[in-house]
Amino acid sequence: MRRGLKTKLILIMLVVGSLPLLLAIIISYFQGNKSLQHAIGASFQALAHETSKRLDLLLEEEISRNIHLAFHPAFILTTKTSSENMGNLEDKSVKLKLMKEARLWDEQDSEIISLTHNAGSRILKSFLNEETLAVKATRALYIVNDRGVLIASINSYPQYLNQEYPSFQKTLSGSKGYSWLGKIRLDSKLNEFVIDIAVPIVSHDGDVYGVLHRIYNPKVLFSQVVESVAFGDTGHIMLINSDGVVIDCPILPTGFQLKDPELVKNVTGPKASWVMTKGDGHGSNKNSIIGFSPLSKMMQVHRGSVGAGWFTFAWQSSNELFAPTNKLFFWISLSGLFSILLIGGMGSLASSKIVQPIKQLQVATVRIGRGEHIEPLNIHTNDEIELLAHEINTMNTLLKRSISGLEGKVLEKTKKNP
Repeated sequence: MRRGLKTKLILIMLVVGSLPLLLAIIISYFQGNKSLQHAIGASFQALAHETSKRLDLLLEEEISRNIHLAFHPAFILTTKTSSENMGNLEDKSVKLKLMKEARLWDEQDSEIISLTHNAGSRILKSFLNEETLAVKATRALYIVNDRGVLIASINSYPQYLNQEYPSFQKTLSGSKGYSWLGKIRLDSKLNEFVIDIAVPIVSHDGDVYGVLHRIYNPKVLFSQVVESVAFGDTGHIMLINSDGVVIDCPILPTGFQLKDPELVKNVTGPKASWVMTKGDGHGSNKNSIIGFSPLSKMMQVHRGSVGAGWFTFAWQSSNELFAPTNKLFFWISLSGLFSILLIGGMGSLASSKIVQPIKQLQVATVRIGRGEHIEPLNIHTNDEIELLAHEINTMNTLLKRSISGLEGKVLEKTKKNP
């Protein structure tokens, strides 16, 4: 099928105009998308880092309050006296006595339930009179002497004998200012996930006479810091440990195990950063941008006790997160399509101006070839087409003269030879 000159010119203009345009659009989209991802990642990193610093400060303040409480003179005196009066733990009679008291405590016998109503327990309870999240998060608060025997408690939660617990052993061997921060764990008594803080009961001389233990619900303790940060419809901060266990999140329950080990590895680095990763820990396998930051102070001080590091994790739904990118792609595509249509329209107008005088030339040459009389061509394009029209006019004039001369000679011969 033969294509007209106008069609060919329009196609050439579309190809020549569209290719650079499409290339520019593609480069602009990828560059814009990359810049947008970097901006989102940097903002998520900043959110995660700021939240991690606030959590570090919260833990530091909470541990300081417990250390201050452990310095109470009544606790120092009570734990010291109880240890001195207890005798040698290796003595069989002492062991039997402690075992009996432990059994009575488990049964909540009235003979020993006074541990929740004695002077020490009243001091502990008075410490919890404030209306704070730390108080609301407290599930148990108790003290034991340097033998691990319970001395006072706000409730019946603790074991009577605590010698075998790592929190007691490590804290008792720690110096003044030492603190234990335990791993997140599911407590069988409370049927909820908890963390524990333990600090030594130390005299002014530096002698350790016992240990103060406090059990917290981490979701309640950290909620004001973690769950108060929200952006967009789905954006939020969550707190996890380096094993991928959720400590606090507005969406996922505490204790939830993130299933993708690669994701956990990517968001538990040693420094605050952000990553583009497959999956988001919330059930989606789409690409996500996640900002994260370690709790640096907590990890430096408590790495030995807590085991796994803690990390803040800034996340937003992929659909919402990439909505600006998709919008950018839509508008770039729309502008590209409009530009191509504009090129086509302008190409059509331009080709018409070129093709129309050429068509006039074509018609004129056909009529001249048939011997028809034509008027001089009036084409003014100021280019080669105008020159060609002038040459055709000249040729037409010469042909007319030639034809007129021939016709004259024919008439003259006809007259001579009637």
